[in-house]
Amino acid sequence: MTDDRAAQLFAYRDFTADEFRTRRRKLADAVGGKGTALVAGIVALDGSPFPRQNNDFYYLAGLDPSAGYLAVDCERGGEATLYLGPRNPKREDVDGPELSDEDAAFASDAAGVDRVRPISELPGELAGTSLLHVSRKPAEGFRQHKDSLAARRRSVVDDPLMGGFAWPERHLHSMLAAILPGCTLADLSPALHDLRLTKSEAEVRLLREAGRLTGVAVAEAMRASRPGV
Repeated sequence: MTDDRAAQLFAYRDFTADEFRTRRRKLADAVGGKGTALVAGIVALDGSPFPRQNNDFYYLAGLDPSAGYLAVDCERGGEATLYLGPRNPKREDVDGPELSDEDAAFASDAAGVDRVRPISELPGELAGTSLLHVSRKPAEGFRQHKDSLAARRRSVVDDPLMGGFAWPERHLHSMLAAILPGCTLADLSPALHDLRLTKSEAEVRLLREAGRLTGVAVAEAMRASRPGV
């Protein structure tokens, strides 16, 4: 990977690689140090929405909104393997550089992952897994909240013409059950979302700064207001 390409690849640099390693170790402990946790990155979206990684993947790796998977080995203290697709130069000409299976050095520096593998190898590497933790609840994306996502899912399920709609989480569970017969699929959502509730010192600093900037913006808006505006 050239220095120019590394400079153009995107990672959420709000946190250090050590912060992400710590979160993954805590996740491994939270599920009892057993099995593997598999977290999906953002799925491919129609049209041209704002490119934003989903919250669960962001919490554990902080990498750009490229589709992929993060496997956390809970029996080895949270060691992480990132699975990414091949580089697509034609698409990068349109959308700019995106993470691929060639970018192991960048992913290690930004998120502290231990390995990067082609996404095509993921099914084979999961083949011997007896316990896999996968979230059953959707991770929030751009302008999304867990309550609104849950309400949306209930409305679709209650719709007699949409009841069979395959939510990504449900579809992922179905695929994993098919390719991993005999593997126990446990719900990762409770452990992962409980961890996200407790903020680290780095997160608290960011929240305070976000609150300060919001206050400045509101005060400026008030000063610019007048009758009719």
